[in-house]
Amino acid sequence: MHTSSTRLKSFCNGTFVAVFASLAIILTACGGDTVSPTASTSIIPGSVTALSGDGQSAVTSSALAQSLVVQVSSASGAPVSGATVAFAVTSGSAALSAASAQTNSSGTASTQVTVGTTAGAVVVQATVSGTTLSAQFNAMAISSTSGATCSTPLNLAIGAALTVSGSSTCVSGGASGGEFAIIPFNSSTTAPARSTFVVQ
Repeated sequence: MHTSSTRLKSFCNGTFVAVFASLAIILTACGGDTVSPTASTSIIPGSVTALSGDGQSAVTSSALAQSLVVQVSSASGAPVSGATVAFAVTSGSAALSAASAQTNSSGTASTQVTVGTTAGAVVVQATVSGTTLSAQFNAMAISSTSGATCSTPLNLAIGAALTVSGSSTCVSGGASGGEFAIIPFNSSTTAPARSTFVVQ
């Protein structure tokens, strides 16, 4: 009876070890399956758009009021995080706070622009690294007229309107002061033409 008991115990121990070993193999295989899909779920950029900051103007040697922000999305429209966006001035005179930036969890990346000392149009190109996807920003550097004397100020009556053509003009509010609505416009019929102004 003692011998039979020993054999039975050995058999049970052997069975337990065999089952335990099988579970270990199964668990190891399952653990490997949960890792591999993660490496293949990176979202591929499908588009990049100029989200905000386009069409600004600033006096020469000063920064634009808003940063240039791009949005990188997948083909289905989902935001792509971790994508590198390269910014470059392709026309005009300007400096960038960052030549490249990575998109955040919302798929956006940005840079700040300071226009140069030369007045004129400025173009900044944003390109998603490793792709041909790009977006364009347009800005304008305006010559500063600070320090110019106002020899003949214009006096407008309440409700009066006046069209002024030129690089600068002076408007007087009279002895009691005044408030003015300034509306820039450009008579050109070409699409790229536009009118800008700076109040000093």
